[in-house]
Amino acid sequence: MGEPAYTVASPTPAAPVALIAVVKASQAISKEVTWDRLACRLLEVGLEQSGADRGCLIGVERGELVVAADGRVDEQGVRTELLPSLPLAGSGLAPTSVVQFVGRTRERVLLDDAAVSGSFADDEYFGACRPRSLLCLPILRQAEVCAVLYLENKRVSGAFSGERLTVLELIAAQGAIAYENVLLFARLEQENVERRRAEASLEDRSAHLQQIIDNTTAVICMKDLEGRFLLVNRRYAELMRVDVDSMCGKTDYDYFSREQSDAFRASDLRVLRENCPLEVEEVFDLGEGLQTYLSLKFPVADPAGRVCAICLISTDITGRKRAEERLRSSVSLLEATFDSTADGILVVDREGRLIQFNRKLADMLPGCAETLRRRGHEHPVLEAGQVREPEAYLARIRWLLAHPDANSFDIIEMKDGRIFERYSQPQRIDGQVVGRLWSFRDVTTRVRAERERDQALLDERRSRAAAEEAVRLRDEFLVVASHELRTPLTSLQLAIERLSRQLDATAPPLVKRALEVCARQSRRMGSLVELLLDVGRVQAGRLELNRGRVDFGALVERVVGRLAEDIARSGCAVTVHVEAPVVGSWDGARLEQIVISLLANALKFGAGRPIEIRIGRTDDTAQLTLTDHGIGISSEAQARIFERFGRAVSTRHYGGLGLGLFIARAIIEAHGGRLRVASTPGQGSTFTVELPLAA
Repeated sequence: MGEPAYTVASPTPAAPVALIAVVKASQAISKEVTWDRLACRLLEVGLEQSGADRGCLIGVERGELVVAADGRVDEQGVRTELLPSLPLAGSGLAPTSVVQFVGRTRERVLLDDAAVSGSFADDEYFGACRPRSLLCLPILRQAEVCAVLYLENKRVSGAFSGERLTVLELIAAQGAIAYENVLLFARLEQENVERRRAEASLEDRSAHLQQIIDNTTAVICMKDLEGRFLLVNRRYAELMRVDVDSMCGKTDYDYFSREQSDAFRASDLRVLRENCPLEVEEVFDLGEGLQTYLSLKFPVADPAGRVCAICLISTDITGRKRAEERLRSSVSLLEATFDSTADGILVVDREGRLIQFNRKLADMLPGCAETLRRRGHEHPVLEAGQVREPEAYLARIRWLLAHPDANSFDIIEMKDGRIFERYSQPQRIDGQVVGRLWSFRDVTTRVRAERERDQALLDERRSRAAAEEAVRLRDEFLVVASHELRTPLTSLQLAIERLSRQLDATAPPLVKRALEVCARQSRRMGSLVELLLDVGRVQAGRLELNRGRVDFGALVERVVGRLAEDIARSGCAVTVHVEAPVVGSWDGARLEQIVISLLANALKFGAGRPIEIRIGRTDDTAQLTLTDHGIGISSEAQARIFERFGRAVSTRHYGGLGLGLFIARAIIEAHGGRLRVASTPGQGSTFTVELPLAA
């Protein structure tokens, strides 16, 4: 192995010739009180005094080597640059192995020719930068490396002479002292910052505490042992209508009556005597009536533990006292209402234990008040009222107690004949079931009345059923009778027709008139029989239609011609106006029946007065209106005339079965149309038939 390529230089005595340079450098360095400025200044002095052309100052931060400042010497002089704590490794500003060696051994390293081989020859920095001379000097603080001064010269070998080494070592020693001053200054600055922060925090807390004291609605004060005010808050001063400062040094006797002040002083002395907090209600007279305050008084001790003052915190509870008074009044009113209600009321907790019951319940169940107080809620009702079904009664109560959220309504029958309605519902406070309320109502009279009413309704229902059965039997009889009458009536009509054909011109007029009367009456009887048969068909839903192509206007004119004899006898003038041909798919025979029924009614109730018939159409509807000027129909009777056997007038003055309009409406509705009437009593009636043109 060869000799090492570096030498570890030892300190040498300072040369007299360098003393002035050292003093100047020390003065320059000692002025700096921050690390950043100290690093630049120390590097600058090192470059000036060493003959190096480049260098850097390397600091130690949390055990890691970082470049604090970099500098170089050129034609313009020494230039330094502060770096933001650049890690040494990888920076390319100094040989890492040399600096680490100095930091580890706390010894300086001097290389007169860095190009030679040796322990540091493998450092990448030498291959890249190739310095000729190199000096790496530790700066020690309390035997620990606090920084490393690295200097190099790229042009000259042996640039760092012994005299310069001495100067640099002295500068390094002064740098260590300056570094200690920097740390001390930083520590003082930090302490000053913390002290100012603590003082500001204390001032803030004091200000906040004062704001809290001044802005609270409570009255706060502190008195000395003689009762003099040491501190009062703004609320207290506002109540007294004075300034805060003016109250200090005064006593209660300066603001209140002697009687009030004596009471305040007595409670203060009690706090001092017992050396414990005291809560007391105090009444103030502040010129606006008496106000009640809840005062908390407690002793205040000095750092030695001796009681030196009394603190008072008073809260205005005047509103609360008044609210309590109103609450007491409300409770009294509620209790009066509770006792005066018409229902018997019982309140129990969740286990069924009695909470309260009202006077009405005691009146309803005589003799049970003591039992109620003693045994809860179920047994007194059983014993005093003698429930008819006690087992079911108790089972219901137990079920409700097991299901506290359930509601209940029951009918309870007593052995003495009384009947109670019992309602039960849970009582809740803040959504939680805390008990149950029972109410009892004597409904004996009402239930008996309801039972009598139900019996009457049952009797009425039976009577109605009997009447409906009678109507059914009547309708059945009419249908049967109509069928039975139809056969002999047909034979009679045929016989009359044969007799009419066999009469010759020489037959007496009386005989001819008699045959005509017989023929007319037989036809009328036939119409009545058909009406009765149609009623049966309508009731049974068997009204059939034989549709065909029908000219409505021609049909009406044909019917009017057929009834010419009846029209002449009535003395009515019948006019038919067909606005346009109206042809549809209808049952012609049934339409004739409708027209005959409407015209017969008009002839009957409007005898001697004109009758107008109009036939018209809209887009898809045929319309017939028949207007008479007869007696008219009242509004009450207008709906009745379309009912079966419905009539608008007495049968004593006008005949008929009351079936014509009933059958007519049934036929019209079977065609999909409708029949309506408009009438004014004494001014006649207008019947309107509307039929769809196509089925």
